[in-house]
Order: sequence, then structure tokens, then C-alpha cells
Amino acid sequence: MPNQMPLHYWICLGIRKQSSDGQRSMQMRISEVAERTGLSISNIRFYEKKGLIGPQREKESNYRNYTDEDVMRLKRIILYRKMDLPVETIGRILIEEEDANHVLKDHLQVLLDKQQMIQNSVDLCNKVIEDQIDGVLDVEYYLNYVKEEEEKGNFFAMIDDVVEEFAAFTNFDRFVGSTAMGWRFFTNPVLNRIINVIWFLLFISIPIIGIIDDCLDENGFRVQSLVLWIIWILVFGLSFLRFHRKSKF
Repeated sequence: MPNQMPLHYWICLGIRKQSSDGQRSMQMRISEVAERTGLSISNIRFYEKKGLIGPQREKESNYRNYTDEDVMRLKRIILYRKMDLPVETIGRILIEEEDANHVLKDHLQVLLDKQQMIQNSVDLCNKVIEDQIDGVLDVEYYLNYVKEEEEKGNFFAMIDDVVEEFAAFTNFDRFVGSTAMGWRFFTNPVLNRIINVIWFLLFISIPIIGIIDDCLDENGFRVQSLVLWIIWILVFGLSFLRFHRKSKF
């Protein structure tokens, strides 16, 4: 039955229909692609940098030439991003390294888990509002309440968006995925989150330890080393913010 076909089948079918007339695909500039897809030019270049699209370049001018296939590929990326799929995962789907239907089923469970966490947070918010007496907030009471609920398996929203995005920024998922145990981290949401948190904390602790070491050095305060650490933090931080803005479509 047609409605039983997996989602990626219909996406690929749409791409084939665009090029099935046997004619050469129309070439266009990036501004026209942006207009047809609704993406910003910086978003398109971000996806190109990530290897999700590969427009041809003119030999003389080095301008990018995009085709209808590139547009359809970008629309496919948009659809996956609307499902909150990470860019790296989308890349693996596009090169058929992973089965889209299998990935979406796993991702659906992750979204359902997040949905339940959000609902628990909504319930907690309502409880705090309803229980308020004279505007006094008993923090310890509610933290104990959260702890008891989580011991029952009712988890609340976690601050892990930045952690997961940082893992994508440093290509950590690709590095771990290349190891023998990598597949376990990405098929198990809990392990994935734990490993990403450890990686995030390890990475940010490096400059902090370096700065503390410079300040407590027995031979005196090492100004040059401290300045280098600060520059490293600023450059890395700005790069991450730029990555954050471009990847949040």
C-alpha cells in the first residue's frame, strides 16, 4: 500500500520527479536557491561546508552553480531539521550510510522522551504556582520532590541542548562513531547524553585548569600564558556561537 512506504522513499521520489524529464538541470545562483528554499545564504553555505550539498563551481569565476537537485536536497535537509534531527545524522542519511526509516523511528522515541520531560516540567511549574503561600518558595522541598519523582522514572527537562550542540560542533559524534563501541553511544540516548556531558566538561576544564595553574605558579604570575588562554577561550567561544546561529534553522 502507498501509505506504508517509508518517508525517505517519498522524499527520494520527489527528487526523481524533478529530474525525470531528461533535460539538463537548470543552474542557478545561491540567491535564487535561498529564495526557493527559504533558507538564508549563510545557512546554505553552512550545509555546503558540512558536505550536505556540493554545488559545482565555474572554472573562471569560481561562482557556485546550483541545480534543481541541490534545491530538492536542501528541502530534504529542511524537513529533517524540522524533525530536530542533528546535522551530522542528516549527512549520514543523505549518503545512505544509515537507513532513514530506522533513524526516524529511533529519533521519534527520543522526541517522545523529551516530550514527557517537558510535561513533567509543566506539572512541576503548576505545582509550584498552586502551592505558593505568601510568595515564599521552599526550594529544598521542591528539589526533594523532583528527586523522588526522578527515582520513580519521571524525569524532568535537562540542560543538555548546549552539550549536544557542542558535541556536533567538535565532531565528537563522528569520532566516537568510528570506534568499536561508538554505535552503543548513539543508539542509547542515556549513554549518548552521559558521554556528551563528560566530553563537554572535559573540554571546558582544559582552559580553566590552565588559568588556575598560571595564577598559582610558584615562579610567579605567568601573564603571557594567561593571555593566550583568554584568547583561546574567546576564539573558541565565538566560533561556537557562530556555529550555533548557523545550525539553528
